[in-house]
Amino acid sequence: DNNNTHSSSSIFHAYETVFLPKSICVLSHFPFYDGFLVFLNHVYCIAMSPANNVPLEKYVSHFLHSVPLPLCGHPGVEYSIGTKKRIFQLNARYNLETISFPLQFLFRCLDVDDVITLVGLILLERQVVIYSDSYALITPCAEALRCLLWPFEYQYSFIPVLPESMSRFLEAPVPYIFGLHRSFHDEVFLQNDVVSVDLDHHCITISQHDGRKQ
Repeated sequence: DNNNTHSSSSIFHAYETVFLPKSICVLSHFPFYDGFLVFLNHVYCIAMSPANNVPLEKYVSHFLHSVPLPLCGHPGVEYSIGTKKRIFQLNARYNLETISFPLQFLFRCLDVDDVITLVGLILLERQVVIYSDSYALITPCAEALRCLLWPFEYQYSFIPVLPESMSRFLEAPVPYIFGLHRSFHDEVFLQNDVVSVDLDHHCITISQHDGRKQ
C-alpha cells in the first residue's frame, strides 16, 4: 500500500548508496565449463575493482551477442577478456570429445580401479548417484564419467546436480546418472541396487532392499 511504499522510499533516501545482491549465471546446451569459468571469474574481478566504470551488463551483452557459436569440427572461436584467452570448440560428430575441464577431479576422488568399475556399471545400465559436500565437485566428476564412455553416448537421464524438488526422479525404473549434495543424499531412500559414489570419502556402495549399503 502507499504507507509501505513511502516507508521503503524513506529508508533508501537515508543512504547515498544502496547495495543489492546480484548474481550472474551462464546457461548453455554446450559444455564450455572452462571458458565460462574464466569469463565469470573475470567479471567478478571487474565488479570488485573500484576503477571500473563500465556496467557489468555490457560485458555480459558482448559475450552473448558478439562471440559466435563455433561450428562442429571448426578450429574454434577465440575469446579474450582482460589478459585471459580461451578457445571455444565443438568437435566433429564422430571425433573424440573435447573435454573442457580437467579429469583430475574424478581421479582425485576415486582411484583408477574404482573409475574402471564405475564405467563398467554405467555400461551395464545401472542407476548411479554421485554425491559430495561440494557442488563444484559433482558436475566435473559426472561429466568426466560421461566422457569416458566414448565412443558410446549415454542415452538415459543425466542430471549432474539433481534439485531436491525432483527427488521423485530417483524412483525411476530406468538407468540414470544423478548428482546430489550430501545433505540431500542422506535424506532420501534409494531403491535396491542403486550405485552410490561418495566423492568425499572415495568409495562406491550399493544400496540394499532394506536401505542399507554394502
